[in-house]
Amino acid sequence: ANQSFSSQSLKTLNKLSETNSYSIDEIDWSHTVDPTKFWAPENLISVSHLPSYKNMSPELKLLWNQLNAVGIAENFMFFEEYSLVPSMKVALEKTNHLELRQAIQNFINEEIKHALCFKKLILKSMPHLYNESNFKFQFINILDFAYKVHL
Repeated sequence: ANQSFSSQSLKTLNKLSETNSYSIDEIDWSHTVDPTKFWAPENLISVSHLPSYKNMSPELKLLWNQLNAVGIAENFMFFEEYSLVPSMKVALEKTNHLELRQAIQNFINEEIKHALCFKKLILKSMPHLYNESNFKFQFINILDFAYKVHL
C-alpha cells in the first residue's frame, strides 16, 4: 500500500510539473533592468545594519545594493549548477523507480532552467562585468570593482 501511495503521489507530482513547466524562450527578455532602483530588499544587504552603511551616499548604497543582488543571483546559480543538479543526477542513477526517476529528471530540468534565468538576468543587469562568451562568477571581483570606482 505504501509503494502504491508513493507511486500515485509521484504520478500526480510529475503531471503537475509537466503542466506548470515553461520554456525559457517564453520569458520576455526584452525588458530592461532599471539601474536607478534597488534590486534587492535593503535589509538583505549584508552591511545594511552597520553604522557605516548609514553614512554612505545614496549612489553608493544603490551600487552596493545592486552588486549584492547580483551576488545573490550568482549564489543561486552556483548552488543549482554545482551542487543541486549534480547531487540529483547521482540520485537519478541510484533509483529504478520509474515515477521517481521522472520526478528527479523534472527537478533537474527546472534547476538548469532557473540557473539559465539567473544568468540571463545577470547579463542584462551588468553587461560591463559579464558577457556571454566569458561568463564567470564575479562577486568577489565586484567588491574590488566597487572599491576602485567609488571609494
